[in-house]
Amino acid sequence: MSITVIKQKIDVCAIFKKNFVSIKWFEWKGQQIEVNKITHKWYTKDGQNKILHLAVTGENGYYEISYNINTFEWILEKTEVE
Repeated sequence: MSITVIKQKIDVCAIFKKNFVSIKWFEWKGQQIEVNKITHKWYTKDGQNKILHLAVTGENGYYEISYNINTFEWILEKTEVE
């Protein structure tokens, strides 16, 4: 498997509770991909924007998803699928 850079906006079903976020699924290429587990999270800055990055496992691979806290946009950054 190899890592592929995607950088596409996606729709995400997420639950925000206090200081915690849980992702249920996201849509990519017309498919709804169920998220099994968030394996890692970290923050970066892009100018004035604070970005939350999440490494997740899904139905058939690993994904890096980012959430721009200022613009409320979700991006599929990278994937490694079987």
